[in-house]
Amino acid sequence: MKSMFAFALSCAALSLFGAGNPALQFADSITFHLSFDKKTPSADMALGEADPARKADLPVEYVPGIFGGQALKTGSFYFKTSKNFHPNKPGSLIVWVSPADWPEKAPTPQTKEPGFSVFGCGLGLGKQFNQRWGCSTVNVTCQYSKSCKSIHAFGTGNAKQWKNGTWHLLVAVWELKRIGISVDGSPLKWEQLPEKSVEHGLMRVGPGFKTDYNTVIDELTILNRVLTDGEITKLYQDGLKEIRK
Repeated sequence: MKSMFAFALSCAALSLFGAGNPALQFADSITFHLSFDKKTPSADMALGEADPARKADLPVEYVPGIFGGQALKTGSFYFKTSKNFHPNKPGSLIVWVSPADWPEKAPTPQTKEPGFSVFGCGLGLGKQFNQRWGCSTVNVTCQYSKSCKSIHAFGTGNAKQWKNGTWHLLVAVWELKRIGISVDGSPLKWEQLPEKSVEHGLMRVGPGFKTDYNTVIDELTILNRVLTDGEITKLYQDGLKEIRK
């Protein structure tokens, strides 16, 4: 486990060498950051354990990332949540995603819309699976009881216009008894929870299971505070500027 001194040094190093990622401006609030740039599952920054507690069975494949470096195309890793992620204290999850091989139109009338999962730990972030073509939405889901009852917050619109190779910003936010989501800098959409979220010992980064179509994941960052609408919009705009350089 990294000490606070070591964590501060990591923040300074990322400020110097990872300046392309605008989320690093929130270094003082980061509890966990995984860039994939080293082609290893170890987190670049972590208040808790930086190395995975276990790996998933799926093979891991890296591809060029959004701000240079690498991104995760397939595979997933499981990290301990302690100090890295807490669903009942204010927080934000920032991640960039890009379709890798989605078809432009449904290959058959029975084909379902591509889906993906970015993060899972009672709170899940991704795009719905097994939905009718053109109707699938990006959402954050929160499990709020041990009997697996959950609440969904859906992002603005859906992802049917997403093109292979284009990057999109997903931001999930949470605090006690409510969750929210923003897609590509849009204002947060909130949903209330009837009780506290269920807490788990492990969090998953990556899909966790094989899918028909791949989605690239990059620069996953967890903060210990909720971002505002203005901060999220600026984060997206700054990210687009970096992509265009």
